Amino acid sequence: MEELEYKNDKLYIILRGHIYIDNHLNNLLEGFLPNPNVLELYKESFYRKVILALSLNLIEQKHYEALIKFNDFRNKYAHRLRYKITHKEIKELKESLSTIDGFEIFKEDIIIGDKNNSVTDLKAIIVGLGAILVQTARWIQKCEDPTFIVKD
Repeated sequence: MEELEYKNDKLYIILRGHIYIDNHLNNLLEGFLPNPNVLELYKESFYRKVILALSLNLIEQKHYEALIKFNDFRNKYAHRLRYKITHKEIKELKESLSTIDGFEIFKEDIIIGDKNNSVTDLKAIIVGLGAILVQTARWIQKCEDPTFIVKD
């Protein structure tokens, strides 16, 4: 996340952060699936990959909700010419992260009038979401034998 360290443009931070989080999500899924190339994950939408991770129990419901909310920010920027993320939206996402074990630090309030603090919080959210996926990927075991045996 060093790339984002000196950036203050929220659009840039969200779009680049989304790319990093998407990459971590791909790594998580590829690390679990016995033959991930079949799915061609790079062709799948972020939303579909998050749903897949949830359905495989690789992420929790709270993680799912935070990832989807962050994806909504990215989509608003990508599909609305004049969209500007608000301090309130950042605060709400940050608060949702605070309910995840290990992320209690996100309970801190942001100062509504301080744009720099809002940018800092946005960067912290991206690092937090990435950390969830990286930590999860470290603990999963690859599904080596996914065959199903039907017994009569």
